[in-house]
Amino acid sequence: GGGGRPPVPEFEIGIPMNTQLDPESPYVISFIRASTKETTISYELIDAMNKTIHKDTVKLQGSTNTIPDTCKCTGAKLPSAADRSMYGAVYGASCGNWDEAKCDKFWPELPLGDWCCTKWCYADPSCPDSYQSSLIPGGYFSYSACAAPAPAPKVCKWTVAAKDQDP
Repeated sequence: GGGGRPPVPEFEIGIPMNTQLDPESPYVISFIRASTKETTISYELIDAMNKTIHKDTVKLQGSTNTIPDTCKCTGAKLPSAADRSMYGAVYGASCGNWDEAKCDKFWPELPLGDWCCTKWCYADPSCPDSYQSSLIPGGYFSYSACAAPAPAPKVCKWTVAAKDQDP
């Protein structure tokens, strides 16, 4: 073997033009990673005419596993009666593996995996892994608020299902 650095993976992400996308408005591009290691990402934005409109390299700093004292469950409740009926009245209000039983029914558009079995709650946005909620406008959820930043330790049936569906 030649040693050296392994090849850098390249990803192409297309953003389809539709009536809701205004080409004159600014948009935010964000990079999310599971690793706590420092990472450098080079990217290029190419328009429909194959013209480079922006090219840059960003460095994502390494992070620690320190969870701030403000990273706690908020006890938020789902505002929509339809959502409460679908997910349950106290879905995400405290730490629990809320998606484990019906992950495929709750989130059919997402790839299934360990996250389905990991404890989480609606939490303060100060959590290092706070994610915008799709069910509570302006709300966030977090795994670290439940002291569970790592994947679920037990065998998760959705991990097996995801591996079975992987081409």
